[in-house]
Amino acid sequence: DDVINSMKDVAAKELLTVSHHHIFGHHHEVYKKLLNDLIVQSLLRLKEPSVLLRCRKEDLHLVESLLDSAKEEYAQKSHVYPPEIIVDKHVHLPPAPSHHNAHDPF
Repeated sequence: DDVINSMKDVAAKELLTVSHHHIFGHHHEVYKKLLNDLIVQSLLRLKEPSVLLRCRKEDLHLVESLLDSAKEEYAQKSHVYPPEIIVDKHVHLPPAPSHHNAHDPF
């Protein structure tokens, strides 16, 4: 449990670093690749022809710009037609943690 929890902490810190870099313009490509890979991995797990995707509000435009490449990559890897991905524009994942609202979900 301790090892798993410490790995989660390390991963969370790294993700935070990557997403902060995205917000401030550095390592934009690293964050784009991460989002693309997460979308593809989710599609590979779900194996559905149509999915509803939720993301953070601040990632919406970036996610939308990646959909075509993620769909194609998934289609090639799983030898199926590209799936339909509907982006939920009403319900978003919570934003990154900040010291202003430390107790809010993130």
